[in-house]
Amino acid sequence: MSDNKILNKIKKLLALAKSSNANEAAAALSRAQKLMQEHAITLTDVDLADCSTAECVLDAKGVNKYEANLMHLISHAFGVEPVVSYVQINWKVKAKVCFLGISPQPELAQYCFDVLYRQLKQSRAQYIRQQSKRCKPSTKTKRGDAFAEAWCLAVYQTIHKFALSDEQTALIKTYKENKFKDIEDGKPRDRTKGKSRSKDYLAGVNAAENVRLDRPVNGKETAKLGCSS
Repeated sequence: MSDNKILNKIKKLLALAKSSNANEAAAALSRAQKLMQEHAITLTDVDLADCSTAECVLDAKGVNKYEANLMHLISHAFGVEPVVSYVQINWKVKAKVCFLGISPQPELAQYCFDVLYRQLKQSRAQYIRQQSKRCKPSTKTKRGDAFAEAWCLAVYQTIHKFALSDEQTALIKTYKENKFKDIEDGKPRDRTKGKSRSKDYLAGVNAAENVRLDRPVNGKETAKLGCSS
């Protein structure tokens, strides 16, 4: 029997142990304890079985500030924790964000991040193409980044924070410490320094005006992302 099957069986038995039927509850608890002893499984292990991860690969090794903003937006909306690490694809090293949390939230977060990330990149690229040909590439990059940061902020302000209990928050923290104990959070690249970017920020806010995130309720509906007409 695989570890997951054992954990799921123990979880079901512990749930039965709360039964109002005293005999049924006692039998279930006894069986759960026996399985836990046989497989050296603790109650923490059982709790952590509710957690999972889902990954998204970014475009480059460096994480830009607007990408970090998008991660924060998704974390806020789905009650997940983002962890950035690296992966090699076709000889190129790229950053990847791993969303961790209580299932099915990481999977929903991954899907929504992918969709919003594509929309954000398309809007940013379009805005950069609109800049004067006399602009230096570095100036276009700064303007595009400022636009993208404001885009994320505008979307962020339209969503509600996913409520987690203190116990769930502590569980996610423990899961992160166990699974990603050797990974340290890095500082994202901020390429917008220099001249005032108010015009670029305003353009980003306006571009995100029709972007919406319809969050699933209790994980029972399909996540819907897109632009409203």
